[in-house]
Amino acid sequence: MRDLASQITASFEEVAAIERRKNNPSGYIHERMMQIIAEQEQLLSAEQELGVAVVGGNAPSFHLRSIGYSNPDLLRFVGTDPDGNTVQIVQHHTQMSIMIVSVPKLGEKAFRVGFVPSNHEN
Repeated sequence: MRDLASQITASFEEVAAIERRKNNPSGYIHERMMQIIAEQEQLLSAEQELGVAVVGGNAPSFHLRSIGYSNPDLLRFVGTDPDGNTVQIVQHHTQMSIMIVSVPKLGEKAFRVGFVPSNHEN
């Protein structure tokens, strides 16, 4: 009987998770992006950090500093261009098409996005 109860509970939790993703797609995409970024950062040397470029656009890539989101629909990529200017890309989650690239570090120490605690909903 306990196994049946735990299976039912697990099923309800799975349905609830699917509903959260459906109602808050940007939050879900943010979670997935942070996983992808953490994986990509493991491949970087100490002299590199992650950059972002918009696929299909003519804007240059920039050094990624954080990813935020606003449910249900917007993602925000914040970074620094090679001249030190702060730049942002704000995109609807259905139109997101970015390329993650390795770029030379800007400072003495390479920046790692995966360890920035402020990557929550904003």
